[in-house]
Amino acid sequence: MNKLKENFENVLLCFDFQKVHAIMSLLGWTYFDSNNDVPSISSMKRCVKDLFDKASYSIDEEDYCHSVMSGGFKVTVYCSGEVLIEFIPVSEES
Repeated sequence: MNKLKENFENVLLCFDFQKVHAIMSLLGWTYFDSNNDVPSISSMKRCVKDLFDKASYSIDEEDYCHSVMSGGFKVTVYCSGEVLIEFIPVSEES
């Protein structure tokens, strides 16, 4: 297993999906394909794994990082091998 994948697996194990599920429940957060139910933790993990695959697909030493967002999650991979998983329920950009 390469360093990036290993770091992702470690961060995924430590990430508090229970807390995210509680926040989503409080907000009534649903995914378009969830039949108006709050996403399950396994569904959230699948989403994060897909984001990691997309973010890490083409990163190389010339890049500082790649980020991909969907479903409230943001996954950032750095060329150093570090991985960041975030849940961002609200954001604003100019």
